[in-house]
Amino acid sequence: MRPLAFDPQALRKHLRRHKIATLPELKSALGTATDLTVFRKLKLLDCLSSYTHRGRYYALRETARFDDAGLWSQDAVWFSRYGTLVSTLEALVNQSPRGCFPRSPTRSGARGTSASL
Repeated sequence: MRPLAFDPQALRKHLRRHKIATLPELKSALGTATDLTVFRKLKLLDCLSSYTHRGRYYALRETARFDDAGLWSQDAVWFSRYGTLVSTLEALVNQSPRGCFPRSPTRSGARGTSASL
């Protein structure tokens, strides 16, 4: 028997409507109980995972509105154009002419950064 096909456009539609979503929400939108199926479809859509909330939230890169530092938040969930928190901090420090101290990223809007510094 041929396996079921899942349309990634169902995820795109959900994320465009809600801006961000968790894995259980995306599984429901796609109509599957399997995490891996959702991850495969997310990869096709160029999605971001949050750097706060343990990467629990997902968003479409195309709908993210990054600020000058490459950060974007939706409903207190933060995303970065650089991906992970560590990659984001590395980029911010490298772009700064004098580097950063643990309080600097927090003042510029980044959240959840002090422990990683």
